[in-house]
Amino acid sequence: MRSRPSIPPSRLVEDPMLAEDLRKPAIEPHRALSLLRDATRGDDVAAREIEEIAAALDKAHAMASFQASHQSGDPFHSVAFPGGVPQMPKGPMFASFAEGQRLARLGDEKTAGLLVRLMKALDDLQRALIYRADCQEYGDALNNERQYLCAAGYLDLAEPHVLALVRHLISGRAL
Repeated sequence: MRSRPSIPPSRLVEDPMLAEDLRKPAIEPHRALSLLRDATRGDDVAAREIEEIAAALDKAHAMASFQASHQSGDPFHSVAFPGGVPQMPKGPMFASFAEGQRLARLGDEKTAGLLVRLMKALDDLQRALIYRADCQEYGDALNNERQYLCAAGYLDLAEPHVLALVRHLISGRAL
């Protein structure tokens, strides 16, 4: 298993291929995962879930920075854009995270803080990716829109692993 994410946060900040408005949202989930990885050292179940989340983040980054191209079979976030000038999406991007945050707060303060931080960071990144896709759709850059929606699709794949991590850490009071 990896002990660190394959994409260091410092590289995300400097990545010229990653749109500037995506850099900060792309960094925070990696930071949150790094803290969770350190806090759960020795917990194999937590490590597996964290690595699944990290792998989805890495794939989302590769798509959002155009280092990989959308292929048949890649996940795709389904969204209907309202038309007109793009607007930042409102509300939660992952409906299940409300329950995840409620569950996280049942644990100790440190566990809750780290888990809530991760869920917020993923929600913010998903919002930025969907907004970016809407901007591309508005400008008729449909291949670029597809890249961002594929990146968002990879974050969709991380969602059940985040919830599994929450349930595991809360049930075992692992931290």
